[in-house]
Amino acid sequence: MKTKETIQADILSLTMKIEKEYPELSKYIIEMPHKIPTMNTVQIGTKNFEDYYNSLFNLYTEYANSQATKMANGNQDLKAFPGYPIYP
Repeated sequence: MKTKETIQADILSLTMKIEKEYPELSKYIIEMPHKIPTMNTVQIGTKNFEDYYNSLFNLYTEYANSQATKMANGNQDLKAFPGYPIYP
């Protein structure tokens, strides 16, 4: 089982990777659905960090897969609309 510090390092690494490869996703990182308990009720535990990392990882992989599919289908768009620029 990973420690909190290891998971935090993984979160930081993945966040930096997203910022570098897909900066357009950075606005969604702030809006990601995760629940941070208040300090009065429960302290943030390893499970909370794991859940956050998993949601961040899912966002990254789903977006990366959609971009790969879009790039693979890009040549078809060029053939379907010759003479028109294709914007990302």
